[in-house]
Amino acid sequence: MKIRILAAALVLAFSSVASATEIAVWNFNDATDSNSTFAGEVVAMLTVDKGAGILTTNVVEANIRDFAGSVINASTGDVAGQAISFQGGDLGTSLSPVNNGRNFTVQVSTLGLEDIIVSMAVRRTASGFNNLAVEYSTDNMVFAAFGNIVPTDAPITAAGALQTIDLSAIAAVENVASLYVRFTMTGASTATGNIRLDNLRVEGTEIPTSVVPEPTTIASAALGFVAFVVARRRRAA
Repeated sequence: MKIRILAAALVLAFSSVASATEIAVWNFNDATDSNSTFAGEVVAMLTVDKGAGILTTNVVEANIRDFAGSVINASTGDVAGQAISFQGGDLGTSLSPVNNGRNFTVQVSTLGLEDIIVSMAVRRTASGFNNLAVEYSTDNMVFAAFGNIVPTDAPITAAGALQTIDLSAIAAVENVASLYVRFTMTGASTATGNIRLDNLRVEGTEIPTSVVPEPTTIASAALGFVAFVVARRRRAA
């Protein structure tokens, strides 16, 4: 019985320890000038900075800007740099900013990972988007609602607040080739009212895997345990 218990303990000892993994990071520090508007910088800001992932948006390109960033939620080694900004856009004939109802979407692979968390620093101007509806999908066609982010209406010098989308309770987003998290923005009331995002991170935890040791390894350890028990009994006698 004691040998069997020892063998089981050895198998557990060979199990890998789950650890947090940074899947993708966007620090938005790629802009070369403040409040940029040209295509090259927009592409650079949307390009992943660490890990692997894709960030897309259907916001009118002229309404994608950058402002001073912060170190809130920054990945190790990243500086404050810049933050990406989405403006309300032209009011048009509807008198509602054109980018209301538009979105940005994060795509990553979670293969081998669980406990998925998306986080970022978010703030808005007084007339910027006041709600982000969060949805997720594994096929980019059928999305399930998760909840809403209500950005902080902060002074122009404020850095924003950390917002966390904890998907760890949703098994459907774990260990999949493609996970899409979509943020639909509404509530902007002026053309230049905006929301600002910084240090967008997607993280997960490695799914534990057990490695069964060779039978000879278990046998050797078991024999050693038996010898130890016998020796103790002899000393006790």
